[in-house]
Amino acid sequence: MSAWSRVSITAAELHSFASFSLAPGTINAGTYTIDFCNTTVAYTHRGWNDTIHVRSWLTLENCNGRLQALDGGVYSATFGYLLMIQAVAGGYWPLILTLTLAIHQNSRTILVVSLVAVKFSWSSRGIPDFYDGILSMVPAINMENFILADFWAQQLMKTLGAYPSPYQIRIFCNGTGPEKLTEQGATICSSNRECSVTASNLMINWIRYFIAKDPQYPISNMTDEDFLTAVQVSDREHHSMLKTTSPGMPKFRDAGGKMLSLHGIADEVFPLNGTIAYYQQVLKLDPTANGYYRFFDAPGVGHCQPASGPFPNDAMEQLIAYIEEGIVPHTLNASSPDGP
Repeated sequence: MSAWSRVSITAAELHSFASFSLAPGTINAGTYTIDFCNTTVAYTHRGWNDTIHVRSWLTLENCNGRLQALDGGVYSATFGYLLMIQAVAGGYWPLILTLTLAIHQNSRTILVVSLVAVKFSWSSRGIPDFYDGILSMVPAINMENFILADFWAQQLMKTLGAYPSPYQIRIFCNGTGPEKLTEQGATICSSNRECSVTASNLMINWIRYFIAKDPQYPISNMTDEDFLTAVQVSDREHHSMLKTTSPGMPKFRDAGGKMLSLHGIADEVFPLNGTIAYYQQVLKLDPTANGYYRFFDAPGVGHCQPASGPFPNDAMEQLIAYIEEGIVPHTLNASSPDGP
């Protein structure tokens, strides 16, 4: 008996579909009008209470012969229409995958969540000959460790009862904060100068749903001992599930795959050094990896967006040239919203 079963297959033509869209790995956005065939296959793994939807929009004209698999970020397996529309407009056949998983505890469902597909790991090692190329923007390597590491600043401030003001953070960051930092748990202050830490759903949801497995878990009451226990639980229970740290990619290499990986130096979510450490492990295992896996750190680039520097908007085009024309990218072309 197969481990999975098909739920449904649907297909429907849509014409003059217009909406806002963003090209992957860029800050280039616009409104497009497209004609396409919306095809969706839904299937489930037996006994898992999950439903996976694989959706592809088949362009009806001007196809460039390329499939573009699009993923999402953090807890979302896809950004949906946001990336797909521009892909069809550019002649691609975009493909997205979503997973809905019900987590049960004490005979009741406590969470239904759309989980991110760990495409970096899945593509380069699980099905290495499926993709000719991978554009890896800020890979969430060691996510099960880094999310807790991100939360440590909040935990420490609470323990010490000391909250740096946004002004102090701005000085510490040489004038680049606190706009980006505030999103991930910096501080806010009232008119009477009393400061407190802001909550980040990225960290809070991981602790509540994946560590405590309780959506009402009172994070504000977490002690330092609780925090350290959470770090251990996160690594023990989720490292093997995510599997993002294996540096070996021999099958991807032998299949002729090419990968460009980018991480902003000003990333306020995932530490740059984690990606650098991983790349060094890859090179240690395979000193020739630079011939198929190119890593770039980007000055002034935040988490998937500009911060104080130009953004490499042409990474996808450079990846295609790398694959199809053999043009090795030694640098990535970058531009600011106001010009080159």
